[in-house]
Order: sequence, then C-alpha cells, then structure tokens
Amino acid sequence: MEYPKTIIFDLDYTLLDSKKLKEEGLALFFGMTAGEFSDFYEKNFKKRNINYDPREHIRMLALDAEEDKKMEELVEFIKNKIGDYLLPGAKGLLKQLKDGGNRLVLMTYGDLNWHKLKINSLPEIKKYFDKVILADKDKSEHDFLRSLADKGEKIIIINDKAAESLRMKEVLGDCCEVCLIKGPYSGNIKGGHEWRLYNNLEEIGKEFSGEEKFQRKGRLNIK
Repeated sequence: MEYPKTIIFDLDYTLLDSKKLKEEGLALFFGMTAGEFSDFYEKNFKKRNINYDPREHIRMLALDAEEDKKMEELVEFIKNKIGDYLLPGAKGLLKQLKDGGNRLVLMTYGDLNWHKLKINSLPEIKKYFDKVILADKDKSEHDFLRSLADKGEKIIIINDKAAESLRMKEVLGDCCEVCLIKGPYSGNIKGGHEWRLYNNLEEIGKEFSGEEKFQRKGRLNIK
C-alpha cells in the first residue's frame, strides 16, 4: 500500500478497546458488574440519545457532598488506567506511519469533555498526531474534511464505523480510501459497499510495510 499524505484515525474501537474500558474499567470504578454497567448505560444514555460521559454518570448517582471527590477519583483513574485499554498494535502502527512521513489526524465524535480527558490521558499516542479534532456533530459536517476535499490530496480513513466512514468518504471523494477495522460497528450500513476490512491494526501495519498483502476488498452485504 502506498503511503498517503494524510491519515485520519478514529479513537473508540479503532485505537482504544472502548468495550473493555466500559465493561471492565469503568464498571470497576463504579462498583458494578459488566452487566449492571451495560444496563445503566443503555437506560440512561443510549435510549436517551445522550453521548456517554462518566462525569454525568457520577451526577446521576446523586452523591451530593461526595460528588467532587468522586470526580477527582475519576480523573486519576482514567489517567492511570486508560493506557491499558489501547488495542494491540496501536502504538506501533502510529509510530510506523509517523516515521513514514505521514500527517496523522485523530478525529473523534462524542461528548467533548470525555474525549478530551481520554486523549489527554494517552500521551503515548497523542504525541504522534499532528492534529486532534473533537467533534460534537457528525464528522462529515466538519470544516476540516471539506478543506481536505478541496486540496484533492490522497487520504486514508482508519475507522471501525462503516456508516460514519461512508459519510466521510462522500465528502472527501475519490482521493479517499477506507481501512475498516472489524468491530461492533463495521457492519452498520445497508446495501453493498467495497471496503478494505482488517481484523486488527497489526494487519494494517503489515500491509503498509509491504510485509504482507491482504486481499480484503470485497462487498459487505449488510442487511
């Protein structure tokens, strides 16, 4: 695979094992089982169409005088533990691509304060990015993508979310390729689309290095 000029990474489920972070890390922090945390998240955030923020989770617990202390404990917990949930190959791939002269961009969508805390607590990967974009609306609507589209330079998106990647690609046009990481959202589109589908970040690294050539282009027929 030829090195492009700009590579746009997603964070959750792409570089970070967000499922384990929630069901193991945050569940432990809140004194819940994985099932209890999932039920709380479903009821209080997902069904209400609210982006998850553990600080809002704390507020919902109505801890009153203990709330400030719990907030401080959360920040320390994330700073000390979130690095344990980076996906295998994340640091190696970022270093490889940065050393190859690429411009790396981290673009993530969700609660801005929660994402800022996560990223600032991951200096081991933040250092590789030339630009970090925190989006509180669909990434495809961000001015940064439109500015790239106007330049017509080669771009690769590395993401686990098929529908989001498709919307971004529609803005960026033919100069954009998608490396789709297999995950919970890699099949969230209807119809047939051609993607580069990878099981993990290490496969992408091997293809960029020329060590292996993965023939993963094919149609994903998602119902």
